[in-house]
Amino acid sequence: MKCNSLYKNAFVICMVLISSIANIQESIALSIKTANERSDKKAIEVNGTIIDSQGLPLPGVTVILKGTTTGVATDMDGQYSISVPGPESILMFTFIGFNSQEITVGNQSTINVSLTENLSDLDEVLVVGYGVQKRGTITGAVSEVKSEDLLRTPAVTTSGALVGKMQGVTARQTDARPGGNTSIQIRNMGTPLFVIDGIPSDAAQFNNLGQSDIETISVLKDAAAAIYGMRASNGVVLVTTKRGKTNQKPEISLSGYYGLQNFTRYPRPANAYQHVRANAESEVNLGGSPIISQVDLAKWQDNTEKGFQSFDYYDFIMKPNVPQTSINASASGGSSNTKYFFSLSHLGQDALIDDYLFQRTNFQSNIDMTLADGFTVGTQISGRLENREQVGVPGLDDYFNPFLTQLENSVPINQVKSIISIYFLETKCV
Repeated sequence: MKCNSLYKNAFVICMVLISSIANIQESIALSIKTANERSDKKAIEVNGTIIDSQGLPLPGVTVILKGTTTGVATDMDGQYSISVPGPESILMFTFIGFNSQEITVGNQSTINVSLTENLSDLDEVLVVGYGVQKRGTITGAVSEVKSEDLLRTPAVTTSGALVGKMQGVTARQTDARPGGNTSIQIRNMGTPLFVIDGIPSDAAQFNNLGQSDIETISVLKDAAAAIYGMRASNGVVLVTTKRGKTNQKPEISLSGYYGLQNFTRYPRPANAYQHVRANAESEVNLGGSPIISQVDLAKWQDNTEKGFQSFDYYDFIMKPNVPQTSINASASGGSSNTKYFFSLSHLGQDALIDDYLFQRTNFQSNIDMTLADGFTVGTQISGRLENREQVGVPGLDDYFNPFLTQLENSVPINQVKSIISIYFLETKCV
């Protein structure tokens, strides 16, 4: 009985071993078959050229194997080359500003693609001369001021309205004459290039724009101005004037302001009594005797006797609280295929001294009409009527000279130091 049980157990163990060996052989055969099948599926090399609707090659187009992170970009000739696992692979072609496409490889080794434009995707993209970047990545190189920010400053010139509103932009006004220009520089590099509605202009045209007609002003700094070439070495100031909108009801706007100009601080010149007293004290300080008697000095102080009266050149030349005014009227609107904007403005600035005046009237008309899909015609008319009144003294600065002569007519120039000393002495006594 024991022998029979032993034989039975040995038989069972042998059957289990045989079954295991069979399973191992089947697994090895299956692995070899799978390896052979995989070896039969070789990678496919796909290449081609990507162009736009006009047949021009598109560099920088992204070609990605769908479902993976494997991808390449087209070169300067719009060509690409990529390896895919098999015919069932799908290639995705994407590019900013164009509609994306997906193509199954199949048995193709060359796939040429033509991408169509999609301008609606460019709202958050800024196209610059050195590539395509998102607006958020170049905010340090581009600054923008809108119409409502410009109108907060009642400046006479457009450059004057930009003062303090942009980083990296400095402004300088040589004097306060009516209508005087304010020169601006970007990063202190010199006079920039001005482009008004796509047309290169100069600083004079820029400064004489009607501020109510401006939609936005953009300043391109550093490499952001490279798209405009060598003329933009000092930066670019881009100006866009206002236009109507499609299907906009007619809107009529009227705005204006009235202001007064005056000095915040201006030293008044010495009168005749202070002048003769300073001369007398100067003689004494030099060890001499005063050239005027106490009686005559008292007459100058009383300022009543004929021949001993002072003349106030400050009141004769200067005009306090001179006005500055501006008024603007505009109309804008549009239909399904027409847009329009009309504007008429007038600016007047008086001077702090007589015989100086500045007046300017601006007219702006922007009309756009869509005749067919993709075909738009328009007209843009701008005009300026300007009137400047000034003395125009030959060989001299006609505006600064009246300020200088206030002191020269009151006291000889070599006595200015004594007058200043007396001025501080009297101020201290008071």
